[in-house]
Amino acid sequence: MIELLGFKINCPKCRSEYLEAESSVEKVRCPKCGAIFPATNGVLDLLNEESPGMIAISEPMKWNWVVKIYNGTLWRRSFWMSKWMFGIGFDQEYKLITDAAKLSPKDSVLDLACGPGTYTKPIAQIVKQGRIVGFDISLPMLGFAANQAQKKELKNILYIHGTVKDIPFANEEFDVINCCGALHLFRDILPELLLKINAMLKPGGRFTIGAGRKPDDKFNRKLVILSTKKTGLKYFTPEELEQNLYDAGFSDVKIHHSKRYWLIASANKL
Repeated sequence: MIELLGFKINCPKCRSEYLEAESSVEKVRCPKCGAIFPATNGVLDLLNEESPGMIAISEPMKWNWVVKIYNGTLWRRSFWMSKWMFGIGFDQEYKLITDAAKLSPKDSVLDLACGPGTYTKPIAQIVKQGRIVGFDISLPMLGFAANQAQKKELKNILYIHGTVKDIPFANEEFDVINCCGALHLFRDILPELLLKINAMLKPGGRFTIGAGRKPDDKFNRKLVILSTKKTGLKYFTPEELEQNLYDAGFSDVKIHHSKRYWLIASANKL
């Protein structure tokens, strides 16, 4: 039986009731419309299909070999990627993010576009008396994350297969929302997504971000602009990211890192 950990998850079908876990069965159901959603290998599947709506640049996230290296020394923790693309090592980034999030042991956290649990798992160990949900559109990524969480016996994580175009959580559900490595993927729905993130945070809640940055030099900036037309990505200047967050109702926006192709930022809900 999958544990929903007390999260209020709206039914994606009727949107009028919260889902309930079926006792001794790996599925959840809506008590209103009767819709049933499977929970397999520790992942609640609200889509019942393979990762719809992913932009082309995201397709590799469905490949098992990419899943295996994404969180390792060949990509996210790679010395060369840290130096060339991010301008910061992962351990430094993690400290910036968790310091900005001001995590407390009883916090309720959403790790949006969580991938293989790069942030979900270590944050779960900070909020030991709280709970965290990892939400992503890639089933292979989620399967890897859930398997790793089970090995570490992390009982306060819920992984959900879903799309940011239809995030199912109630308003004021979370103390912290983290989105590191994906905000630049959501160009076409960015204003609506940021408004939804703001709504899901409790008053005083914190939003932490790692997103693609427009480089300073003209040559690389032109390359980025050309690439966005083909990939659907949206890279930000610090000022653009700040303005997007303020427009969505956030306050106290701070840029913690702005180098190479990477921005780290945080904002608060009033």
